[in-house]
Amino acid sequence: MNIKRDDRPGVSKPPPPSLRIPRRGWPLWITPIALGAGVGAALAQVPAPARIVSINLCTDQLALALADPGQIAGLSRFSRNSEMSYLAAGAAGYRALRGSAEEVLKLEPDLVLAGAFSGRATRAVLRAHGVRVETFAPPTTIAAAKSEIERMAVLLNRPQKGAALIDDIDRAVLEAAVAHAGRPAVSALAIQRRGFVVGRETLLSSAMAATGFVNASAAFGISSIDRAPLEAIVKLNPSVLVLEDLAALRDQSTALLHHPVLARAGIGSRTLKLPVAEVSCGGPSLPPLIRRLSREAIAQNARG
Repeated sequence: MNIKRDDRPGVSKPPPPSLRIPRRGWPLWITPIALGAGVGAALAQVPAPARIVSINLCTDQLALALADPGQIAGLSRFSRNSEMSYLAAGAAGYRALRGSAEEVLKLEPDLVLAGAFSGRATRAVLRAHGVRVETFAPPTTIAAAKSEIERMAVLLNRPQKGAALIDDIDRAVLEAAVAHAGRPAVSALAIQRRGFVVGRETLLSSAMAATGFVNASAAFGISSIDRAPLEAIVKLNPSVLVLEDLAALRDQSTALLHHPVLARAGIGSRTLKLPVAEVSCGGPSLPPLIRRLSREAIAQNARG
C-alpha cells in the first residue's frame, strides 16, 4: 500500500489479438489445451524469453510466480524485501538490481519488465539499445489483476502457470461469496501512513468488496488515494480500520494511526492489520489477501 510512485507498475500495449487467450464461462481462464490446437499453435510460434529482467516490485512478483527459474536473469532491489515482496524468499537466488540501464544491459536480457512509473529514462535507454521492454499497470480491480496475470503468462509463454494462479483467485472469490451470502457488509476504512485513505478505485477496495466489506471512503468521495481529516474519520465511525501491519515502525508517518482521539472514540481498537507484502501488488499475493479479508469480515460479523 505504500509503494513509491516510481516503483509501481505501468501500462503497455496488449499482446496481438492472435496471441490473446479468450475467456468464456467458469473459470475465467481457459488454457490453449482447452481451446484447441489453434491458440496453442500460435503461442508455440513465439519463443519463450530466455533472459528476463524485472525492474519493478510488482513485475518481480509476476515473474517469480509465472516464469521458469532459468528464465530470470535479475530482479529489482525490492524483490528481497520481505516486508514488501510477497515472494521475497524465492527472490534470494537472483541478482538484485537498482534498475539502471547500464546494469540491466550487462545482463543481456531479451525481455525487461517494468512499471509505468519505473525509471522512464532507463526504459528509453533500453529501448534505444533494442531491448524489448514491457510495462504493467497497477491493477485497480480483481478483474484487472487477472488480466495482467494473463498478459504476463502470454509474454513468458507459460499459460498453464497463469491459468493456475487465476483459478486460485477465482476460487478465493467464490469461497468468499459463499461464506458471506446473507451476511451484512462490514463498514471498513483503509488508511495508510500519513493519513492517506484508500478509495474505491483501488485493488484493495475491490478485494474488500468481494469479501464482505464495504469501503467507507465513499463518504469522502475518494476514488484513488487521498487524505481525510482525523475529525472526519471519527465522525464517520467505521466498524473497522484497515491498516498496514507496521509493528516495527512507529514514527511521524504513523502518528495519525496511533492518535488518542481514535482511542477515545473507540475506533483505535477496531483494527485489521494487513501484511504490506499482500497489498503491495496484484499477483500471487491476491488469493491469500482475499482469504484473509474474508476470514476477518466473518469475525467482525460474529463480534457484532
